[in-house]
Amino acid sequence: MKHNHVAIVLLVIAHLALGFLWYSPILFLEPWAAGFRLNIAAMAAPNPLAFVFVVLGAIVSSYVLSWLILRLDIAGFGGAVMLALALWAGPVFAALAPHYLFGQVGIPALAIDLANVLVALMISSVVLALWRRGPG
Repeated sequence: MKHNHVAIVLLVIAHLALGFLWYSPILFLEPWAAGFRLNIAAMAAPNPLAFVFVVLGAIVSSYVLSWLILRLDIAGFGGAVMLALALWAGPVFAALAPHYLFGQVGIPALAIDLANVLVALMISSVVLALWRRGPG
């Protein structure tokens, strides 16, 4: 079982780029921040530990996804999409939705975060399923 480390490194970078774009003023920063009742100006100096967790989370999730794809022998686009949807609908949606709603986070912020995870899972699943390492 061989992970495609090059693909994983590129996916970690893609996760970071997606997050910076997704939560930027260009896309969803304002409705997302409003859902959490956050002051956008106060977010100018974020906790550096947040970035550490973003990078570690992207690394761990990419390797876990790679392991699942290899273990389940998913090599096509359709299988990759189905795996991403299953992971999103099961663990992600089931964990985030009640957590956000009990925390009184707005539904638009929940939808923005859920969509971000779905897009990241789709990209990662497809890349890892289609860009398989050869023998050796």
